Amino acid sequence: MSRDPAVRMPYGAPPLQPKQIELLREWINEGAPWEDHWAFVAPKAQALPDVRELSWVRRPMDRFILARLEKEGLSHAPEASKEELLRRVSFDLTGLPPTPEELTEFLADTSADAYERQVDRLLASPRYGERWAAMWLDLARYADSKGYEADRTRTMWPYRDWVINAFNQNLPYDRFVIAQLAGDLLPNATLDDRIATSFQRQTPANDEGGTDDEEFRLVAVMDRVATTWSVLNGLTFNCVQCHSHPYDPIRHVEYYKFLAFYNTSRDADLEDDAPTLPVPRESGQRQRAAQLERTQTQLLEDIVATGRDLAARAPWLPLPIATGEVNHLLGLERTVEEVKQKQAKGINPFPNESPKAAAEDFADLLRSLRRAKQTPAVPLKVVDGEAQAVGTIPLGSAYEIVTETTASTITA
Repeated sequence: MSRDPAVRMPYGAPPLQPKQIELLREWINEGAPWEDHWAFVAPKAQALPDVRELSWVRRPMDRFILARLEKEGLSHAPEASKEELLRRVSFDLTGLPPTPEELTEFLADTSADAYERQVDRLLASPRYGERWAAMWLDLARYADSKGYEADRTRTMWPYRDWVINAFNQNLPYDRFVIAQLAGDLLPNATLDDRIATSFQRQTPANDEGGTDDEEFRLVAVMDRVATTWSVLNGLTFNCVQCHSHPYDPIRHVEYYKFLAFYNTSRDADLEDDAPTLPVPRESGQRQRAAQLERTQTQLLEDIVATGRDLAARAPWLPLPIATGEVNHLLGLERTVEEVKQKQAKGINPFPNESPKAAAEDFADLLRSLRRAKQTPAVPLKVVDGEAQAVGTIPLGSAYEIVTETTASTITA
């Protein structure tokens, strides 16, 4: 029991009263019995309580409800009418009230399983997936924008549709979770499997000018860690981000062990939200798109394998650089030309921007081009045949490298 204000708890607050301190001392002298937090104690089956109105009970849970009502001297509510039942289950499963035709049909159905048939009908409705996907999307912090100061648009609707379809197809929970955590790593992963991993990309991004890319990349990693644990385990895992808690079964060091698992991502506060996954707007085209992507991946792997084979069989010599410079004008000219080509084809060169924002971005690009024409290229510092950047290099710049060689083949 320290009196030192630097270590005494509660820190920075008035000290405990003498009676409270004495009570703590007594507790310690008695052995300081400690129980786990109730949330981490596995529930055990309880004996069913006795009740007086046994005829009201239809399932074991009813006994507990009725026993408490009888203890408090309260009566249970009367049984709901068929109209009330259909309205409740319709709102619960689809978020929509029943139509007059659906209500009329249910009231006319006197069979013993009339209610069960209505439940089956609602579960088969596309509205069921839309209703219950909203619950999961809230947990996954789904949004069609990036958050922070400008809250710019972000294309995320394919993930939303994937979650809706998963509910409507009654995808087993284990497959539902695995696809979102590591769908791209599954054997023969489909495009839908990769779309599912957008669960990991719902983090906010701050692409405001002047922000530090690495800072907000790590902010996204920490958000990803917190969300994964809160969604899948119902646990505020990020509480131990700063220090361990005596009532949490997770230590401070364990938080950073898990964070290290996620701290391998490349996403940062970049305007293009890279890395991204191209997805056809029409779902019917996804199978074809997935096949083209697999073909592209195989070709790239073949190119890499061929390059490695050549590297192993041929002698390689470094090619020393004589001079070099960074030319922002060349890079901007190339970018402006690409934008104009897309505009000529009717393609929005800024797909994540509104038409107004896209026009403003293009105007900014043209202004940068005019300024670049007034700015000379920046020479690179060459040391022992290697080029080194000097100062800050504008984004989108082109590099001009000059070298001399008598080699018959050059590979970059």
